[in-house]
Amino acid sequence: EGENRIFDIESGPVTVSNLPAPPEGMEIANVDIVVRLRPKRGD
Repeated sequence: EGENRIFDIESGPVTVSNLPAPPEGMEIANVDIVVRLRPKRGD
C-alpha cells in the first residue's frame, strides 16, 4: 500500500460467496482476489 510494489503470497482456500449475477448472456469465468498489504504499525 503506497509503495507501488506487487508481491505473490501463498495460496490457500478462499471462499467468495454472494457474487452479483452477471449480465444476461454472460457467465463468470474467473474471480481475482487482491490483498493490499502495508507494513505493520508499531504498538
